Amino acid sequence: MSDKALLLAEEISDKASYLAVWRSFVDHPGWKLFHDLLEEQKNSRKGEILFKPLKDSEALYAQEFMKGEISGLTLAQVGPFALIEGLKADVQVSEAKLEQENERESQSTDGRNASRVDGPSFSE
Repeated sequence: MSDKALLLAEEISDKASYLAVWRSFVDHPGWKLFHDLLEEQKNSRKGEILFKPLKDSEALYAQEFMKGEISGLTLAQVGPFALIEGLKADVQVSEAKLEQENERESQSTDGRNASRVDGPSFSE
């Protein structure tokens, strides 16, 4: 196995391990509690934004701030899943590269003996 193939195999192993950690994180009951807490926080801010009339421009700034908070809370909820999807794609790409590298190595090994001028096939 070439150095490039070894590096790809190590990269796949590292990413797969990292992916397993993130999957176990979102499968943990604690994640469900945290997710629900974030949802409650978002809903309380939505009530302030949607159902409370603005009195002045200062209230507008507060409302915009709350919109930013809602975006941040949403990102905290979906971030791990986006990371998982990205890691899955990275592992697939690395596996495809490793497969190509292995095929390239096997072709160069098979073709090396047949194409050499001083090999046994040349003298026949």
